[in-house]
Amino acid sequence: MPPAALSVSELLHAGHPWATVHAIHAARPADFSAGRYLLTLEPELYDGTGVQAVHPDH
Repeated sequence: MPPAALSVSELLHAGHPWATVHAIHAARPADFSAGRYLLTLEPELYDGTGVQAVHPDH
């Protein structure tokens, strides 16, 4: 299963914090076919989750 297809419960079970899982879920493709950008100071928290995490300085 590709990382973007993981469910919320699977992400929590994999050890991601609830706030991170919530952001991943909100940024995944739904109304927008490519998903939304996720602005964060710690983009590495979202590696392998299928979302486009961007640091505000980049």
